[in-house]
Parts: sequence; C-alpha cells; structure tokens
Amino acid sequence: MNMNTHILPFSTSFLLFLHLLHHLTSCQPINIPSTFTDSKSELSQDLTTGYATYTSTPPSNPPPSSTLPDSLLESSGPIQGSITSSSINSEYKPLSTKYGINVETSIPQSHFSQVHNHCTKNKNAESCYFLGLFHLYGLGTVISPLKALRYFREAGKSGHVDGMCACGILLYVGGEEVQRDSREAVKYFRGAVEGGSEYGMWLLGRAYYEGRVEGGVDFVEAGRLFGLSGRMEAIKHLGIMYEYGLIPSEDMEGDEWDGYSSPHKPDYAKAREMYSSAWESGLDDAGYFLGLMWAYGRGVEQDFTRALEMFRQLAMKGHGQGQRYLAIFLVNGHGCPVDYERGRQWFKACERSGDYRVEELCRVEGEQIEELLEKAREKEQELQEMYGEL
Repeated sequence: MNMNTHILPFSTSFLLFLHLLHHLTSCQPINIPSTFTDSKSELSQDLTTGYATYTSTPPSNPPPSSTLPDSLLESSGPIQGSITSSSINSEYKPLSTKYGINVETSIPQSHFSQVHNHCTKNKNAESCYFLGLFHLYGLGTVISPLKALRYFREAGKSGHVDGMCACGILLYVGGEEVQRDSREAVKYFRGAVEGGSEYGMWLLGRAYYEGRVEGGVDFVEAGRLFGLSGRMEAIKHLGIMYEYGLIPSEDMEGDEWDGYSSPHKPDYAKAREMYSSAWESGLDDAGYFLGLMWAYGRGVEQDFTRALEMFRQLAMKGHGQGQRYLAIFLVNGHGCPVDYERGRQWFKACERSGDYRVEELCRVEGEQIEELLEKAREKEQELQEMYGEL
C-alpha cells in the first residue's frame, strides 16, 4: 500500500499544525469547535439558539426550559424588531403568493385605483386585503405599513381570514410606523383560527410557543395548534418540541424521566420524523435541524458524513446556518479533509447570506480563519527563506 496517500499536502498539514499551535499557545479560545461531543450542556446551548456558541469550557448546566421558546423560535425566521424586507418575505409570502402577488409584482396605476375604489367605496374585503398588500410591498404606491394595517383591518372586519393574519403579523412584529401589540395581534390570530385558517393556527401556536399570550408560555397548546395547522413550519417546531421534551409523547409514556433539562422525556425518533417530513416538503430549516441530529448523535448514531452532506445541500441553496456549519466541518475535518480556504469562503458566504441569526457569527469566525491563514503564510514564507523550497 502506498503510504503517501495518507500524507496531507505540505501546505494543508502545515496550516493544521499552526492551528493546533495557536490553540496551545493562545490565551484566547477560538470559537470554532475541534470536536463534537455528546455533552448535554454544550448541546443544549447549541440547539436552543439554533446555532453554536462555543467556549473553551462548556457551561455546567443547560439553560432553563423557560428560556427555550424565544431562542428556539429564532430558527423559524425574523419575527422580532422592525419590519424589514426579509421579515416581509418570510411572514407574508404564504399570504400573498397564493394570489399571485409578491414584492416584484407590477401593478398598473389604473388597477391600483380600481382596487382602491372597490375597498373604500364598496367595502369589498378582498380588495381591501389586496390594497393592504400593495401598501406593504410598495406596489403602485409608496411603502406604508401603517396604511397596510388599516386596510388589513378593514378586510378582517368582513371575515377575511388572510386579512386577519396579515393584520396580526404587523402588530406582532411592530416597526417604525406600527407599534408592537402582542395582545391585539393574538386577537386577530384567534379570529383567523375560528375562520379555519391553517396559517392562523401556526401564528397563534407560535404566540403560545413564545409566551406572547396572556398566561405566558403554553407548549401543550402550541403543540396542539401546530398539529392542527399542518404547515411545514409548524411540523418543524413540533420536531423541536419532541426533541427537547417540551411536550409529552405518547411513544414515551411510562418511561422514567428526571426532568433535568426538560419537562418531558425527549422523543428523538418523533423529532426526526417531523424534521424529515418538513425537509422532504421543501423546508430548509427542517433539514438544518436534521443535520444537527446527525452531527451530534441526537437519537441516532453520530454520522459526520450524512451531516456534512445535509449542510452542503443547504449551503448551496443559500441557507445561512447550513453555510456556517459546512464551514465549521471543513475547518475541522469532520467527514472531510481539513480545508481552511474553502471554510473561509463559506464563512464569507454565510456573512452575506442575509440570515440575521448567523451573519455576525460568521463574520467573526471568518476573520479568525483569515487571521490564522495569514499567520500561516507568514510562517511558511519565513521557513522557506530559512530552508529553501520544500
């Protein structure tokens, strides 16, 4: 057997050596993991935020269950802060694309005027809803969330369930023109649910999941609504709840559980089933959580190869969190040869992905890799000058 096939190229092995040397000599920890462990504390810290926050020593205890909802929910899309183009796309896409409307739709002025008249003069609910979308997206008029809210309200008054959902989202998110009002938003979500809206069930379930309802967090009610909704975002969140034991599982009844890190015994098989279903239906975030289960061996045998392939697929689709984990795998050689340069490139891609959850993390981690590469180049040049070409 040719032993040279097991020897890394000079530059790659040398960079790996410098990376290890940096770990050993630096007082500052590098926030990129060298291993994936089965540590309950480190893993809880990672998955409850939807991305990893590594330290030299994992926290001694997982975060209390009361802190899980807000951080876990971040994986579903931007729902906090001011109204941005990304939040409009993620929240309103299901409510507008069904009518053939999106942020790039061209609306002739004559059509805008006709819809405006049908709403303001005839009180036509559908026209008021469309008018709200026009003002929200700036189609045929200037962007105005406040005017959008007014017309969504008019549509909702006439029983238009999508209008109720749209109105509730604006109040739930808040922004420059619209003051955040969770209580009022929940009223609209309830109205949509009573009208049979599956999207309304997802939105109301999310409010229970986040504790944005009177009485605070209610995982059981959130799970019930997610199950009724059947939307892929809801199915993915059911997976999260089963994985973390936030709701009871019929399959786990009778099993003893000390309740150390969650109120119920985690059902990893059920979680994997939920993630797989949502991923196969096209929800990228579900694939991300599925990849994390393989990466950490959550209810399955740890499999870096399968995790790497999942993160690679997500990265190619522009998924920021998938791009970050692909970079982490590349710079640590998990399921693949160590490749600092490609890892750096994927950190850069993640930084530009538009995913607010990981942009800053990827910027910092990418800079750390660039610093290591620069030091490696300087050291390599120094050695070449001393000893000549190798």
